[in-house]
Amino acid sequence: MTITTEWWVYVLQSQVPRFNKKHQPLPGFYYVGSTTDPMRRLQQHNGTRKGGGRYTAKHRDWRMMAIYGPYGGRSDAMKAERALKRGKRSTGRTRWTPKDSDWCRGLGVADPRIPEVNRACISALAANLDRANHRSPMMEPDGIVHHGTPKKVQIPHEKGGS
Repeated sequence: MTITTEWWVYVLQSQVPRFNKKHQPLPGFYYVGSTTDPMRRLQQHNGTRKGGGRYTAKHRDWRMMAIYGPYGGRSDAMKAERALKRGKRSTGRTRWTPKDSDWCRGLGVADPRIPEVNRACISALAANLDRANHRSPMMEPDGIVHHGTPKKVQIPHEKGGS
């Protein structure tokens, strides 16, 4: 008996602001990948879970924009991913249809899981930010309790003649 796992092709958009040479705003980068678990994969790309990739680490935070599938296996999902990458660029990757390719399946931007996946990822990002900003109090040489990272304190030398 063979157990098949459903695979999905997803489209992410970076939330990092971009600008052209005339300093006009551009949409964030788009990233296309495939996975068996879109929510886990988005968390990995955003760094709230181990995994992810070098390219996506440079352009965090990411939002899920479209989910295509299901595909019967990794091979089919990778063929669909390749077809999407070859056929569409930028925002077009969220408007992929069966007219564009026989590999296009599913609801794309209309997938009802997208808002849930994005909410869960935003919550995880906020929790990580809270942990990163939490610092324990430290006592400085002046006797005052400070919050944050320790500061280098220089003790002034006494001036005077000998």
